[in-house]
Amino acid sequence: MTVLVVAEHDNTLLKASTLNTVKAAAEISFFGNGEVHVLVIGHKSESVAKAAADTQGVSKVIHADGDSLAHGLGLEVHEAPSFYNYEGNQAVLQEGMVFTVEPGLYYPERGFGVRVEDVVYCDEAGVFHSMSTFPKDLVLPMRG
Repeated sequence: MTVLVVAEHDNTLLKASTLNTVKAAAEISFFGNGEVHVLVIGHKSESVAKAAADTQGVSKVIHADGDSLAHGLGLEVHEAPSFYNYEGNQAVLQEGMVFTVEPGLYYPERGFGVRVEDVVYCDEAGVFHSMSTFPKDLVLPMRG
């Protein structure tokens, strides 16, 4: 059985909880094919993907770095700020803004996919707070 771990990180470093999850996943996968795959989601998160690849027990890293992984949230489903990477986009996050962060991983050849969707709030000090309480470290058994 291959185990997929969704990495929690700050776009620079893997969180300790992800490293602990990888270690546990390696022990679980021992009963199958022994493979642990790590999914790193985030724009400009190459250093995190490299750190995941260098982590003991990881056999594969899937790096999802897209031009649009989020959007503003308000009265309309999609509103400012826009996080699309296009010429002329000058969106700036400001205090009080609420937006989504919703990267996805899809396997059309297998007929399924997953999207991790969070709602985030930017407070008066410019600190971001996830309004989602669901843990980001998921261990999903995958069958070939």
